[in-house]
Amino acid sequence: MGPSGIRRVLQMPRGEISDRLNSRYGIHSAFAIVLCAVVEQVANVHVTGFPPDGRSDVELAFEEALKFDRRGGFVLPVARKRDPETREFVIDEDALDHFADLMLSLGGPKLLHRAPKKKVSDSGGGSDDDNDDEGEGADDAAAEGETVPGQEGPSFRSE
Repeated sequence: MGPSGIRRVLQMPRGEISDRLNSRYGIHSAFAIVLCAVVEQVANVHVTGFPPDGRSDVELAFEEALKFDRRGGFVLPVARKRDPETREFVIDEDALDHFADLMLSLGGPKLLHRAPKKKVSDSGGGSDDDNDDEGEGADDAAAEGETVPGQEGPSFRSE
C-alpha cells in the first residue's frame, strides 16, 4: 500500500463521518446529531484547553498523536514528507505503533480503561460510599494508586 496509501486510509473528513454512519450503518437522526456535536467539540479541543486524559499509556499516546486538520479532517499522521522538495512520504513508525497499540487495547478484556476510584477521607463522619463497590470500575493502574492526569472536570475523553 505504501506510506501515501496508509496516510489516506487513516484520515477522514469531518462531513464524511455522519455520511458513512447513515449510508453504511443506517444510523441517523438523534444519534447522528449527538455524534456531529462530539466531532465539533473534538475538532475544537485546542480552543477548550482540555488536557489529554487517557486512562492508559496507549490511550494517552493516541490522543497526543491524533490531529485535526480543517482540510483533511481527523488525521493520524502515519506518513510524513521525507524532503520538503519531494512529494514522497515515509512511514512514521511511532504514529503507526500508536494506532496498532490502541487497536490491540480495544481488543482486550475492556473496551476502554476506567478512571480510578476517588479516595474519600473518612474524617467527615459521613458514609464511605467508595467501599460499597470495591474493585468495580477500577483498572489495574487504579489498584496500584496511580493518578490519571486530567480526570477532574471536562476533558478530551468526556467529549
